Amino acid sequence: MKKHGSKIIVFYDGWCPLCIKVKNNIKKIDFFNNIEMVNIREPGIEKYGIPLSSLEKHMHAKIIRNNKIVSGIFAFMAIASNVPLLMPLWPLLKLSQMIGLGQRVYDFIAKNRIIIPVGNCERNSCNINE
Repeated sequence: MKKHGSKIIVFYDGWCPLCIKVKNNIKKIDFFNNIEMVNIREPGIEKYGIPLSSLEKHMHAKIIRNNKIVSGIFAFMAIASNVPLLMPLWPLLKLSQMIGLGQRVYDFIAKNRIIIPVGNCERNSCNINE
């Protein structure tokens, strides 16, 4: 971890333009630096103990205070609860999760996102102009 004060670590896919856009937008409004963003395509990702195959399917977040790993809609709920400007979304995300709609919508988006590794790789690491 590069920031000791991080409240959560969010794992995003550096080959996914949508994921990069979400990451950049979160970083713009994370005024207290509560979120540390980690690209799953960088070397050393295995040190976090989450299988790459799982990271490739869903966004994951590690909640520092209890070492809990969450994914999908629960990762977005963790982000919303740690970024003050997103806190008003938390009840809507929780409600969507409770009625079973949130994870289904998340899964649909995650399954249909575009991955672009071609031409962006150097030494085992690929990035899309972040």
